[in-house]
Amino acid sequence: MKPLLPAILLTIIFTLPSASGHAQENAADSARYTRLCAMLQPYNIPFNTALGDSVRYRLHHEKKEKKLQALYLDIKPDIMAAFRNCGLPDCFQYLPLALSHMSLQAESAHDRAGIWMIPRLTAIRYGLRCDSLVDERYDPQKASAVAVAELQRLLKLYEGNIWECLLAYCASPVAVNSEKIRLGMDNPSPWQLQESERIGMENHLASMLSWFYVMHGQEVPQRNTLHGIVTEKPIIRSQMLEYLNWPESQFERQNPTLKGWHMPAGTRISLSPEMLARWTTARDTIYLMYEQHRTEDSLAKVRADSLLHVQDSLQQAKAAKESSTIIHTVKSGETLGGIAAKYHVSVADIKRWNGLKGDLIQIGQKLKIER
Repeated sequence: MKPLLPAILLTIIFTLPSASGHAQENAADSARYTRLCAMLQPYNIPFNTALGDSVRYRLHHEKKEKKLQALYLDIKPDIMAAFRNCGLPDCFQYLPLALSHMSLQAESAHDRAGIWMIPRLTAIRYGLRCDSLVDERYDPQKASAVAVAELQRLLKLYEGNIWECLLAYCASPVAVNSEKIRLGMDNPSPWQLQESERIGMENHLASMLSWFYVMHGQEVPQRNTLHGIVTEKPIIRSQMLEYLNWPESQFERQNPTLKGWHMPAGTRISLSPEMLARWTTARDTIYLMYEQHRTEDSLAKVRADSLLHVQDSLQQAKAAKESSTIIHTVKSGETLGGIAAKYHVSVADIKRWNGLKGDLIQIGQKLKIER
């Protein structure tokens, strides 16, 4: 029997720390849960296990995500400026972390771009330039202003329901409205809506709120000063970067909206003080390099860029004139009031959009619903 004693002692020795570790972990989870519930209370959203998992992941991978946090804090002044006195929840400021992982050059298959993943049509509607040379969706300051304006519009459309407004921004109003109809609920939980495959969202809501939990209250570091210059002559981007020993990643960080390889005269470029000193010394040489290295191939590319710019401008003009509309086909038993409630618009608007004089509609009639 004696040989069993060491084994029993070893079991006790290794079990006690393990139990102690579990107790500490459970206490930490409990403390996080209490703080998280307190933070969510003003926003009227219930706790969800997906949110708890997301918070735990952020905390356990804190070192891995330090770079993301640094990128966000660098851009946060632009975001805070757009959110000042806008009436939107503070937690919405962390949406770029969930949508784009703070990639200034982020793009999606649905023609969304920038840290706020703004659709091209939405950007044009709010006056941003989006063409082959310049895409202002990549400018954090301008993109934040547009995102706030669009979120305010959606918040009004959803009569103050901040979570349906947020999901409609991430997916689309049509997707959210359709899912509410399918669920047969006027006020479904935001978690019910997000988990729907029909909306086609990733776990943006839990991700945004977990970033809110982890980063809320962190001090914003002082931003480095940038200087702006305007080119007097055309230059080739790659030649300038090589001659100034300017890393491409740094250039994109400081000039996220500049897309073309060819930068015509009048292009505005942001530079650090160090790079400005290099530019001041080398600009005449860089201008001369453009003249000396102009080949038929490069001229053809310039012409192609110019043609694409014209086509983009025409498309923007056309898109700006066209409203984004839904065509609804009237079904048996439907009324104007019911259709208006379905799309969160007024009966008067439907009449105006379709030139209706009265409330009478017919089965099979097609009605325009503008968004």
